[in-house]
Amino acid sequence: MVSFAGLDDQVTVIQGAFSDQLHHLKGKTVDIYFIDHDKSLYVPDAEKIIASGTLQPGSLLIADNVLIPGAPEYLTFLEEHPQLKPVLHKVPLDLFTWVNDAISVATYTK
Repeated sequence: MVSFAGLDDQVTVIQGAFSDQLHHLKGKTVDIYFIDHDKSLYVPDAEKIIASGTLQPGSLLIADNVLIPGAPEYLTFLEEHPQLKPVLHKVPLDLFTWVNDAISVATYTK
């Protein structure tokens, strides 16, 4: 998708567990983190991301499927964190378009 959009020179995609990929990010800032894995790991991984020093004001922490199957602890974490301003965007569930799921987009404010 990045290539199709012509953004290869502006976007670097790093896939894998954050803790396994952190060495690629040392000393860099990250504009967008997209989280879509085991929902029970959303909070611990968000804490690691924030502690990593890779966020700058305006960086986004985007998480998928926060309503179904759901990540209520993560949503509470976002609401209570003083440096994150979350917004939920409701989207139809993949195969069941009559059911709403949501993507959270949290902006880091420092």
